[in-house]
Amino acid sequence: MKCLLLTLLAAIALPTTVIAGDLGSADMEDSYFIYKNKNISDFPLQDVFDKGWYCGAFTSAGNSKKCTIEFSEGKLKVNDSFGIYPSQIINVDINQLFFHGFYFNFDYLSSDGKIEHAGFSASQRQTESFLIFKARFYKWLNSDK
Repeated sequence: MKCLLLTLLAAIALPTTVIAGDLGSADMEDSYFIYKNKNISDFPLQDVFDKGWYCGAFTSAGNSKKCTIEFSEGKLKVNDSFGIYPSQIINVDINQLFFHGFYFNFDYLSSDGKIEHAGFSASQRQTESFLIFKARFYKWLNSDK
């Protein structure tokens, strides 16, 4: 009886699963972001992305332009743009096409009230930079502004 009671108490006191967020089993652990045996949180926090990034369209479309993406003053800025705050983001779409690269597209509400679409891309060779950018983007997206 004592053994059964201890087992029951242990089962109640020590949960077997840890739920990370509000979606239970659909939530993924940080280990999901592992690249070259390093967790994405082990990479340095970076605010400027200026090597291997293209803006406006997919790199394979031929009409994209090299650009610098920066997190500054609470905003996401491209080159010398005014920038946007996290609260302006409406939708985010991230894709990885096998051997073609990474595509990061999103819709946002512009300062004049219009819904705009923007996008960045990086080649497959930029995997580490893309993962660092993705982690930085999510940190920025979860900031207060």
